[in-house]
Amino acid sequence: MAFSASELTFNRAGKGAEHLQQVAQLIYGTDEHIYPAWRDTDKEFADLIVPWMCAKGFIFFHRNIYVARRYGHTNPLGVLVSLDARTNVKFDYSVFEDKRSQFVFKNYLSKVVAERQSIPEDTAMIIGLCVDPLLRNKSIASELLGSYIERMRNNNISTIRLDCLVENTKALKLYKSMGFEIISKSYGFNRPGEPEVEIYTLENNIR
Repeated sequence: MAFSASELTFNRAGKGAEHLQQVAQLIYGTDEHIYPAWRDTDKEFADLIVPWMCAKGFIFFHRNIYVARRYGHTNPLGVLVSLDARTNVKFDYSVFEDKRSQFVFKNYLSKVVAERQSIPEDTAMIIGLCVDPLLRNKSIASELLGSYIERMRNNNISTIRLDCLVENTKALKLYKSMGFEIISKSYGFNRPGEPEVEIYTLENNIR
């Protein structure tokens, strides 16, 4: 059974360590190529980034993350990570000293930061959207995305941009149903020895 908008709340992620641990584990599921390259499991990934999720400038700063919850509950059902031209992205990623972290920074995070620094003032970027695997196909993603679009519209954002794996047909169908249109196709992040990953860049003019 699908959740209705009246059953859900949509807010930025809080600061509590247990809450951020749950949020980080959901972020791990937003891309099947990027985050497994960083850590082998969602818990290992969460243990790595949670200590930095209250640090301004970190790409996963808690204020950059929107969370769907059920009314009366605290557990996150879905997460959406977003950056816009006002988002602080000044962070020293050398704090993650291991080779896997540095590889992800060089080949993914640095590119996201560069794109954020080049986008127009009225544009926002979604860099991750994921729903708890046990709760998918219950309209949580569409309700969370719809709430986010309305929030951005009220914040004078005119365009929302995101990337989607070409192979992720379900996500692509969702984005198109919410008004996103494909504007380009390119290659995304992949680990050495893996086939090149194709991605679509989509935009939605929300004004």
